[in-house]
Amino acid sequence: MTVARRPNDDQTSAAQVWDLATGSPIGSAFDRAGRIECAVLNFDGSRVLVASTRTAALTADASEVLLWQTETGKPMLEPLRHAWKVYWVALSPDETKLLTAGSISGVNLAEKFVACLWDLTSGQLLGEPLKTSGYVTDARFTGDRVQFLSATYGRPAEARLWELPAGLEPIPPMRHQEGVIGAYFSPDGAR
Repeated sequence: MTVARRPNDDQTSAAQVWDLATGSPIGSAFDRAGRIECAVLNFDGSRVLVASTRTAALTADASEVLLWQTETGKPMLEPLRHAWKVYWVALSPDETKLLTAGSISGVNLAEKFVACLWDLTSGQLLGEPLKTSGYVTDARFTGDRVQFLSATYGRPAEARLWELPAGLEPIPPMRHQEGVIGAYFSPDGAR
């Protein structure tokens, strides 16, 4: 998938899914009157999740996440609205839950980052948004919960493991001497 913006136009962008065997586009481009911050495909490529900001219906720091059918370009549910900027999304393997993560402008660093777990069948939040201490960089879904990692580049330099919907930190922060720019699960989730 590619995401494109017009030069000198921060208000319009599009995502396009491609067949890598032929180099041909699949379906129509997902045009957004706003800035696409993140776009991901589901596991078989039949759906695309797009997080965008700066649309006419949103304030400057708000976002919406949309789920589209790849072939038809039709939305599959109402936009999931956020009062903060979404920069990262992850879809559960059974495609019933969605983790969104982003940042809130104008607040102190300890409350700047936030993550939410959504039920995609109803479009409803599962629990309250969780304030994290750093950017969310990876997630894994197990049963009815999701574990995700956040990374902090500044002070304290650390990675943290979080769990939703309970909002728990099952282990202490993983502290580093230098700023952490990413934290990722191994394929089996044990490391």
